Amino acid sequence: MLKVQPFSTNNQSSPAFGMRAFVIFKPDLPGRNLESAAREAFKTRGVQIIKEATVLLPEAFLRQHYAHVVDKPFFPDILKYMQSTPVKVMVVEDKKSDTPIRELCLNFRKLFVKKGETTENLLHSSGNVKEAGIEIARAETMGWF
Repeated sequence: MLKVQPFSTNNQSSPAFGMRAFVIFKPDLPGRNLESAAREAFKTRGVQIIKEATVLLPEAFLRQHYAHVVDKPFFPDILKYMQSTPVKVMVVEDKKSDTPIRELCLNFRKLFVKKGETTENLLHSSGNVKEAGIEIARAETMGWF
């Protein structure tokens, strides 16, 4: 399995500083014409896209990725949503910001979802170095990178 290590930095307060992460631009992102805004948000924060592919997520991948909810009654809705259109999957790297990539992705949604509006999260990002290693290795196993 691919091991992902944080870069050596002077700021050790954030375990995600200088990390690589696996990111998915979920179906709502291009559907709402926000892909360029997401790319600009990454660029502004110094997040570089290292690898990228456009894929239709297979059920086997989604069952592994969402293993923590695969037995929940809403899982078929997740499958339907995540397979509704090809998505961008990528490996990104942040060498500049002390804000974790995942936090950047969650904050991005807050900027573009109106109060009271329901929508899926627009972006997925690995939450920590260990999770990033697992998710990047899974994507590489699928032959996406």
